[in-house]
Amino acid sequence: MMKRLWLLVMVICLSGCWDRVEIEERGFVVGLALDKPEEEPMEETYNDPVEATVQIVIPRKLSPENRSPKPFENMSIVGDSIFEQVRNLSENSGRGLYFPHNRIWLISEEVAKTPYLLSEVTEVALRDDDARRNVKVFIAKDSAKKMFEVEPINEAAPAGYIEMLGENHSKTAKIFESKRIGDLHENIVDKEDFVIPLIRYVNEKELHNGGVAVFSRDGHKMVGELNEEETESLNIILDNYRSGVFKVKFKEKLVSIEAKRVRSRLSAKKTDMDEIKFRLDIQIEGSLEEVFGNPLKTPEDTEKLEKAFAKKIASDVKRVIEKAQTDLRTDILGFSEYLNNYDHSTWKQIKKDWLEGRELFKDVQTDVNVRTYIAHPGSLTKEKK
Repeated sequence: MMKRLWLLVMVICLSGCWDRVEIEERGFVVGLALDKPEEEPMEETYNDPVEATVQIVIPRKLSPENRSPKPFENMSIVGDSIFEQVRNLSENSGRGLYFPHNRIWLISEEVAKTPYLLSEVTEVALRDDDARRNVKVFIAKDSAKKMFEVEPINEAAPAGYIEMLGENHSKTAKIFESKRIGDLHENIVDKEDFVIPLIRYVNEKELHNGGVAVFSRDGHKMVGELNEEETESLNIILDNYRSGVFKVKFKEKLVSIEAKRVRSRLSAKKTDMDEIKFRLDIQIEGSLEEVFGNPLKTPEDTEKLEKAFAKKIASDVKRVIEKAQTDLRTDILGFSEYLNNYDHSTWKQIKKDWLEGRELFKDVQTDVNVRTYIAHPGSLTKEKK
């Protein structure tokens, strides 16, 4: 009996991993793009069909001895089930698709504008064991599939390049922080308005990240967008400002100010349930980086510049608040979140009338107060007499 037992143990140990898949045989998926198909599929569909494109990195083409100018492949398929499409692509590719290394989802504007389609196509990321909640989501202004064809200079694959573009939000406030797919699902489940960074096609080697797509809780669909300057103001409102440069017109000359520290604080005052007034206090500390035409000749000129700087910031911020209230009709400003956190009893009573019913949000008044300080004005040159 003992001999048989030892024989069984030796067979198991010597056989190795019977289900092991060699790394060269894996299809490492690094990106998924979703578009509306150019033609309707021939077979019957139960949901809005989408064209799914997976970007696969080929390990052997990344090795130094076999380095290829294009170490990735794109595969596309049309259907109404992302899960089924991925399975079918695995069969067509001849290698199993491996998703734990997936880095981004790139969703076309056309898909994003279709009611409920965004929530439907991304739901698989919650249910699939191989999917990661920290995958970054971006909206493509053009065809998402087309952006997977660019050949970036500094990255092996377009998916990695797009992910890298998303990390630039720490360098300029005209870029919004990347949206994790886990956070996206929380927005959808909690019925919140939200924004997702926009990617634009420039040429066959270059893409551009700037501005945001705005999504409504009603239908989880894209209802508009903010350009780069408006995105910068939104980052100020949400106290998400990290770094950036402001350009101010002063005495008909251009002055550039680098923001060193930006802080925003939101508060609210309630007179009754139908009248809630918000106050946004903004403090900005900056340094003078560029001056044209020598408009700063005295310390008094610096004080006047600070006031002009504050006036411009207040104007830009108010314009974004008004756009959110009247044009987009979405609370991407954090107002409802503030009420829910700091005056929950009031929020419970007006929640249903915030964006619907009496639509209280669109009539809310907001006082914007900006204080600026130029910490390093540099040398002031007096006029020669």
